Amino acid sequence: MHTDRLLPEELGGRTQFDTVALLNVLDRCDDPENLLHEARSLLLPARDGGRLLLGFAHPLNAFVQPQGISYFRGADDHSRVRAFFNDVQRDGEFEAFVGDIEGVVLSPRGLRVDRWTRFPYTCRDEHGGWVWMDQLLLTAVEAEEEVVVGRGRR
Repeated sequence: MHTDRLLPEELGGRTQFDTVALLNVLDRCDDPENLLHEARSLLLPARDGGRLLLGFAHPLNAFVQPQGISYFRGADDHSRVRAFFNDVQRDGEFEAFVGDIEGVVLSPRGLRVDRWTRFPYTCRDEHGGWVWMDQLLLTAVEAEEEVVVGRGRR
């Protein structure tokens, strides 16, 4: 997936949202740093309920998924996405993976994990068979902000 700047007209003229979802996208795009920055710029502050909803398959296999061609052919340049996730443990214990996503991907960019969950994930492999994995779904908020929980604050 090749990322370009999100345009206001594509967003219905709105400039801020309480939730922006990037589900199995950051590890498949050509410029995850820019996409994460763009997503953050669209969020309300955490104190007003702003959250990023992020999804990652585990084990992680970061690559650029080109548009309009077979899922498994790949793209020419995977360097930015692979560098972005370079220090994330790709397999092994799931909880360590969650810690790496927070420590390597989110914390250096001023974000922290608010809540996370794990559930089964299936997809087709390059031979048409089924692959069973885990899915990490998390909400991330600005690291230094107080977070709205229901009507209270945390």
